[in-house]
Amino acid sequence: MKCVCVDDEPIFWEQIRMVAARCMNYTNIQIDLYFYEKPEALLFDLDEERFYDLYLLDIEFGGDVNGLELAGEIRKRDEDAQIIFLTSH
Repeated sequence: MKCVCVDDEPIFWEQIRMVAARCMNYTNIQIDLYFYEKPEALLFDLDEERFYDLYLLDIEFGGDVNGLELAGEIRKRDEDAQIIFLTSH
């Protein structure tokens, strides 16, 4: 499973890695994690048709795009996208 996390706080990424490791231990499903600090970088890759099975999105980013807006853009490019919203607050 290809899973992407978009969060502007890389320190939060380690928690995602730990949760994914636990999931792999219990399910025997391989989870390949990818991380983006900026939503624009993910959108660029989606435009290049690099899609993921699961999108983990922070609600708030430091830039002009928030998580809900990013989800809308993801959905335009990948109709079957599975999206989960996260926050460290």
